Amino acid sequence: MSTRIIPHLHWYHSRRINPKRVITNSSPILDEHCLIRIFEYLAEDPNSLFCCALVSRVWCIYALPILWRNPWFYIRNSGTGSYRWRTGLITTYVATLPQSSKDILSQAGIKIPRISKIPAFDYSCFLKGLHICSLEVHVIFWILLITGVTVEHGRVIVINPLLRKKIFIVIQELMKLFFRKSSVIYNLNAGSGIIVPEILANVITEIPEAKKVLTKLKTFTCGSTVNTTKFMAKIVSTLSNYSRNIQQLEIHPYEDINELSKLISVQKYLSTISMEENHTSGNIRQISWKDENGAPFEIIKKAQFITRLTIGRMYFPVEELANFVNLEELILSAFGDQDYPRSKWIQLTGVSLKKLKIFYFCSVNSIIYLDIFANFIKNCKHLQQIIIHSHKLSDPKNSGLLIANIAQYCPDIILYEGPILQDNLKELTKLLQSCNHLKSLHLRPSKGISGTINQVASSSNQENANGKINFDIILKEITEKQPQNLHNLRISDGWIISAEAFEKFLESREKISRPVCFYWNPTVHFTGQMEEVCKTYHRYGVLKQYISHVFY
Repeated sequence: MSTRIIPHLHWYHSRRINPKRVITNSSPILDEHCLIRIFEYLAEDPNSLFCCALVSRVWCIYALPILWRNPWFYIRNSGTGSYRWRTGLITTYVATLPQSSKDILSQAGIKIPRISKIPAFDYSCFLKGLHICSLEVHVIFWILLITGVTVEHGRVIVINPLLRKKIFIVIQELMKLFFRKSSVIYNLNAGSGIIVPEILANVITEIPEAKKVLTKLKTFTCGSTVNTTKFMAKIVSTLSNYSRNIQQLEIHPYEDINELSKLISVQKYLSTISMEENHTSGNIRQISWKDENGAPFEIIKKAQFITRLTIGRMYFPVEELANFVNLEELILSAFGDQDYPRSKWIQLTGVSLKKLKIFYFCSVNSIIYLDIFANFIKNCKHLQQIIIHSHKLSDPKNSGLLIANIAQYCPDIILYEGPILQDNLKELTKLLQSCNHLKSLHLRPSKGISGTINQVASSSNQENANGKINFDIILKEITEKQPQNLHNLRISDGWIISAEAFEKFLESREKISRPVCFYWNPTVHFTGQMEEVCKTYHRYGVLKQYISHVFY
């Protein structure tokens, strides 16, 4: 998928679609339903969509709404932050403002850039997603540009009262335009922003069209800072009256649990909930999962309808997971950091999630217990992806128990990322033989809290002088068992691997005509002519990719 934003298309005014440039001769004749499906497939590839829009007027009619329904997506995923992208989008939208709004901007001392041609389309009509933080950032850069201020990379922007007033007015008029012109907003991200939350809170209560536009809202992200909490409460309260079809709710730092509880309670199709504290916050969020009368929080009441649950940087009573009987994906990110004792973790062993397919746990600072995770996995027999990552394993020697339980109780496993010891060859063999669908392995040395291999001593398990652990023994086992569907092999966190052992592994893949990708992070050490081996088998087509990644 291309992540480079197309030169203007959506934003850069000089290249906005001009009907006269559209090719009209010999355009392919395709049914409109066919075209829509093709363009939907290209929804995340703006370059290709732009080219499609130039094929013919008919193609343009169907491609443009998809291209313009969520322009913030392309900006956020482009990797650019240049004036060209940030300001061109706002210039395009400002050009479509009604004259009354343009007069308001002029009265505030905002000089609207002159454009050579009137926009060929009313682009705000296509809008289906609104990311308020992106809108705020783009307007700030646009205001700075038209006032002649150049922002150097890394420079802190100081917003004085006059500048803030201009930003406020531009955002307010654009927000009114969006809610009056758009037929429906499916995705609303109100997760951050300094100025916009206040404007959004006012607009959705004052603009009559907002009620209809937000009725079919499917995804809502909310969050607040100290200065925006009251506005976020107003937004959430308003949505409780308008939006009852939300399917995905993402909650970031937010204090007013009562308003959130009301919003959750009125939802008819809620299936995905993500509750994550801001990663820059210092401490784990303490949340009461019961109200003052002892009744469970609405998330717990809706548990049976939730299929995807994410909890990040906040405490959650793990025993309550038993209520999520239809859960298919469970993500615990930075969960229980610092002081989450075994007495709390042990509750996980009594949780049985029979429909769970994805279990993701990642916490750098939390002490975890592999025996508890192994017993939890024993109760979840349809898991397809298991990711367990922690730098503080209380019982690293139980990595064998973990792998053995995966092999015995999770025959449909496709991906395993987690700890392993050199003494776990028997368990690894069972995993490779029992789990025929296994496509991806990401293996980390099982280390204890002190960062050392805490297990029964044996010569094969000793770390070398540099603290590296030999991966050759494990790789030899994988080579001999020749897992047919293995596509990706990743290693990290201090392995040492020889070119000789890796070449034998690649030879075995060549014999069974099963190419593989190999990834490692900078902590991995190679011996021998590793680069030559990789290049050779890459030419043969056996090693499809070999890349060093900074993954954790």
